Amino acid sequence: MANNGLALIFHSVALLAVLSLLLRAGNSQTTVSLSSADQDRFADVFRKSEPFKDLATAHWAASGMRLLGKSVADQQAACTFVQKAVDGKNLNSLFHAAAVASVLDNCKLSVGDADATLTNAMKTGATVESLYYAVSAQLDLGKTVNGPAVVSSLLSALNDDDSALSAARSWLTVSRIAGDYDLSSFTESIEDILQQADVSSESLWFDSGVELTSMFVTGAFGLSEKVGSAPSEINGDSLVKFANYFLTNRFTQSSSDAYFVLAALHTLATNKFQRPLAITLVSNQPISADNPNIKVRASDLLDQPVERLTVTLVSAGLDDEGDLVSSKTFTAADNSVYELNFWEEKPERGLYKAVVGASSQSEDSKLITDNEVTFVLKVVARVTVANCGIQIIDKEQSLVAKSISISFPDTSTEALQADHHQRIVMKFSLKDTTSGGLMTAHQTFVRLTHSETKQEIFFIAEPDDDNEYKFDLDVGAAADDSFGSLGGKYQLDLIVGDFAIENSFSWTVGAVSLTFSKASSPPAPKEKFSARPEIHHLFREPEPRPARVITLVFTGLVLAPVLLLLIVWLHLGANLSGLTQAGLPGILFSVGLGGILALLFAFWLKLNMFTTLKLLAVLGTVTLVAGQRMLRNIAESKRA
Repeated sequence: MANNGLALIFHSVALLAVLSLLLRAGNSQTTVSLSSADQDRFADVFRKSEPFKDLATAHWAASGMRLLGKSVADQQAACTFVQKAVDGKNLNSLFHAAAVASVLDNCKLSVGDADATLTNAMKTGATVESLYYAVSAQLDLGKTVNGPAVVSSLLSALNDDDSALSAARSWLTVSRIAGDYDLSSFTESIEDILQQADVSSESLWFDSGVELTSMFVTGAFGLSEKVGSAPSEINGDSLVKFANYFLTNRFTQSSSDAYFVLAALHTLATNKFQRPLAITLVSNQPISADNPNIKVRASDLLDQPVERLTVTLVSAGLDDEGDLVSSKTFTAADNSVYELNFWEEKPERGLYKAVVGASSQSEDSKLITDNEVTFVLKVVARVTVANCGIQIIDKEQSLVAKSISISFPDTSTEALQADHHQRIVMKFSLKDTTSGGLMTAHQTFVRLTHSETKQEIFFIAEPDDDNEYKFDLDVGAAADDSFGSLGGKYQLDLIVGDFAIENSFSWTVGAVSLTFSKASSPPAPKEKFSARPEIHHLFREPEPRPARVITLVFTGLVLAPVLLLLIVWLHLGANLSGLTQAGLPGILFSVGLGGILALLFAFWLKLNMFTTLKLLAVLGTVTLVAGQRMLRNIAESKRA
């Protein structure tokens, strides 16, 4: 059966579908962390905003660099910019400027109107937003705040605005105020706000995006550290989903989003209560005899190693079979990398779903280790060809005219010949070199290549129930459709490919000479870059023009109605005296009407539709207004 390419496409699509389904296996733990490369990319995003052009960008960039343990390139220039750009009468400007100054070394911000602006923003009736900005600015400037008054004002403001953003801002505000206060009203709102978040199988976030989600996380944990108790409303699974959401946004190029992602991950990785654990694959290389180990890395969300862990392969197996491995412990290769020899379990080739878990050996560990991660592992095998033989069989008498055996990867030197009365039968098996068992491959083709023309003809080799492949070619039946009756010597190759075969190959088995009943000669070779025949365009001859008399008569008939119109007007006594009664509008109307007629003539002559419509809109408007005024003037003159 000749291959028309559909089989190759079918197998490829089927493989992609399988991979897609497996790779979507849910993870209740995060499988990525903010790697050093990600942190370097964030630093580049922040550096691109230097020199600063606005205070908000300076705030996010300088604070983000501080979270990365770095500083802005030119701190003196940044401090000078903040001092010049700050507006003491603008609360938002003071908020950003004070934040920048607080993270720069030796940058003291001096703003004349700052005290009045900040005091006014904290008066009775202030909003949560103004309180958040004012308290943050005062603390960043090294000033003290009236804690009880701020708490009271925030509670009052939250009665008017209990949105998620206002709640998060209130948590961030009270978490920075020194002193002990009754903050139960704030902690009780965490659960209510959390219920407003959107959730999927892997992520948790708020509709407003990264900023609000980050402020919720940092505010909730800041408030919890202030009161000294964990936010029980946010369980480990929710924290992992929050972490997954922020990690999916780690490729942002916005300085503000980069800061909020970084701030949230820093909070999740360093808080005193619960910290998600990231378990990642060290390498995506398939498991094979040369690469027998599964290697995973255990770290926090900021890619820092986590010590004293026990990492376990909970289970691993093919989807359509049971687990091959269960409850096997990884060996620590260093302080963060763990490995396990999976090849010693003699796995079959294919895609394995591996579930990995971790537990802490430290009693006071804050790590979330009750969740597991799921990876897809590809196990590949090396294949060899066994029991390969070719027979030339007479179709009518079923007699074997020629039979040879070939050992892989050798090439047969025996001359094979077949004509249209015979069949070529090739049988072989694919053997897994590790297990020794017979196997099948997704793509198994036999290719015949003409020695002179290099024409290639492909056929599919099909396996039977015992996994033995057979290629059966009826030379006479395939003469026209596959070979075009082109006889001669053909090279015979076996092509084997599979996503789970490590050594996919193309093996030259030998050569065979084919003879057909009606032989055709090889076509002359075509030169790819030779000159092509010149193309001569033939335009149609123009139609003969009519006689001059016919043209003049036709023109006269076309103009006759115009002459008839003038005669009728004279008979009716038409005149232009009405224009004097209409005044200027009458003149404009007449000019506009004539302009429209001239425009239509120009459109017929050379203008396009778009230009015509633009000009018509202007002329039409003028003509319409002038016509209305003209009719009004004529009516008034008649009444007078």
